[in-house]
Amino acid sequence: MKPKHITTEANVEAYEATDAVFSAVHSEMRELSKKKPDATLTAAKRTIVNPVLDDLRAFLRHEPEGKHLELLADDALQVSDALLHMAPFKAALDAFRSRYTAFDDDDDEFWLTPERIAEKEAEGALDDDDDDGDDGDDDGGGPGDGGDDGDDDDDDDDDEKEDVEPNRGKRWQHWRTGPSDIS
Repeated sequence: MKPKHITTEANVEAYEATDAVFSAVHSEMRELSKKKPDATLTAAKRTIVNPVLDDLRAFLRHEPEGKHLELLADDALQVSDALLHMAPFKAALDAFRSRYTAFDDDDDEFWLTPERIAEKEAEGALDDDDDDGDDGDDDGGGPGDGGDDGDDDDDDDDDEKEDVEPNRGKRWQHWRTGPSDIS
């Protein structure tokens, strides 16, 4: 497996340590915004929110979304504005997880770090597809080579393009919302 993006164990640990805290703070801000959208964010609330945002910026600053991550200003800020200010952090966290996770042969999600990739490869839990430059149908050639393309007939055409990951959307929903029936 040669993933396009790889991160470090330190970044994964930072993500796992801050994601739940940020989600809780973001959820509370959403609820407060529903009740009192025009209320001014107190200094005490900023002292709770800003350290969480700062922890997120520390490991997300080098990500493409990192340039949009700023702490809450010290001036008078409405709760609804603070919530809007937190939106790029949520998007950056979602992008980080999407960019640096993959699924093994058993559809178990794992982080794309050198250590975890090596562990999965040692377990034999990853397909070794496309490393040999062949099309994976073991006929010795690629598409259009006159060989069988593996579509249950003996010709070289794709009768229908199959969805190679039919449960990908359901797996995505699983890590965002919790377990559901993924069959």
